[in-house]
Amino acid sequence: MQYTSNYNLKKPEGTDIVNIDDLNDNADILDQKLKEVENKADNAPPNSVNDAAIGSRTPDQSQAPASPGTGILTQLISWLANRIKAITGKTNWWDAPPTTLQAAKTHMDAAAPHSGHALTTRKINTSGGLTGGGDLSADRTLSIADGGVTDAKLGNRTISDAAAPTGDTGTLTTLLGRLANMIRQITGQANWRTAPPISLSAANAKFDGSTGHKHTGAVGDGPPIPIGAIDAAAKTT
Repeated sequence: MQYTSNYNLKKPEGTDIVNIDDLNDNADILDQKLKEVENKADNAPPNSVNDAAIGSRTPDQSQAPASPGTGILTQLISWLANRIKAITGKTNWWDAPPTTLQAAKTHMDAAAPHSGHALTTRKINTSGGLTGGGDLSADRTLSIADGGVTDAKLGNRTISDAAAPTGDTGTLTTLLGRLANMIRQITGQANWRTAPPISLSAANAKFDGSTGHKHTGAVGDGPPIPIGAIDAAAKTT
């Protein structure tokens, strides 16, 4: 009779009589060890799953958020990427925006002659400020292979956009909620899933100096400016 080096499983040799008890003993040892591994994976303590264990995900920016905002990690990240792309109006969610909502608001709130800008069919509502984010880095306490923590293991998360960001570090659910809150503040919509009334690209096109400032009274332009309100220095004859 020989035995394995790790769990002392019995390995009958060619001359040994096959004993059913030996097979049952081996099965009991394997069953116990597999259950121990399962329990460790299902009862991982907070902050024990780091980025390496979670592995990489590829967001699909074509997926629009669906109510009520519950899904696996890859789906939640894809929804966030979709909202960022919609807000900026760029081709990809990672493309730098042409301007910021704060810059657009500052321009619209500036003194005459720019105070006449007023969109009649679209409106950008902003509130609150922008803060940072964070990641899931932490010391590992379990031996989990890289990429071993799948979406099924992580389970579903429900995004709540009610809490404003208060720092750079938090659990996965907390960080997803902070990102959603900022998206809601930037768009000014009732919730983070609602499409923005206008994109940053569209707002920039309206107020960028290179495109001119229209006050024709038409939809999308500012109201007409009376001739008497134009600075005499800007008149031509």
